[in-house]
Amino acid sequence: AYIQLPPSRKSSLHSTMAFASDSAMACCSRCGSDAHMAASCLKPFFRPVCRGCGRLGHDEARCPQKRREGAAARQAEWEAGRDAWQARKEAWELRKEAWEVRRAAWEAKQAARETRFGSKDIDALSDSAASATTAATVAEPAAPPMLSVIEEKEARKLERKLRDVVQLEDKAARGETLDALQLAKIGRRGDLEGALVMQKVRAGYGRRSDITAGP
Repeated sequence: AYIQLPPSRKSSLHSTMAFASDSAMACCSRCGSDAHMAASCLKPFFRPVCRGCGRLGHDEARCPQKRREGAAARQAEWEAGRDAWQARKEAWELRKEAWEVRRAAWEAKQAARETRFGSKDIDALSDSAASATTAATVAEPAAPPMLSVIEEKEARKLERKLRDVVQLEDKAARGETLDALQLAKIGRRGDLEGALVMQKVRAGYGRRSDITAGP
């Protein structure tokens, strides 16, 4: 048994089927484009061919081999960055060890100087220089040599720089990062301590209190 359709329904059904058949014939059966037929379609008939590895089943954008090569390149780049960071860290540790050696030597010099002059730091020595010179003049027949006005100003200037260097060394000892200018200041410590006026101060030259402190 089958269902009888009215004549109007039959004609409508035949028209729909004919339109669908014409639409199917007017588009490409491979890619679905209506700009060309299957005979002129550039897409492979069965499976796409990868231009990266030459294998079937995927295109170059989804190539597993290309993805593995990219992952390997990124891993190699990361390892190279890690090795460079490790080298910088080892160089920094070597510089830190050298700085600790220099600081220990400087502290030993400071301790010897404090023992010799009976002073705790450079500021206390500068403040008590006038009274010490007066007492020495009364107790001894000959007064010790004095720094000139220019030398006194230069000594105070160098002492301020040395105090800045000590503060920078303390920061480095705490693990803080110093810039190139601060590291250069630390490197000039030997030059500051070796200045002629600082040698005179260590030799016991009297300090002047009759001039005002510089800025």
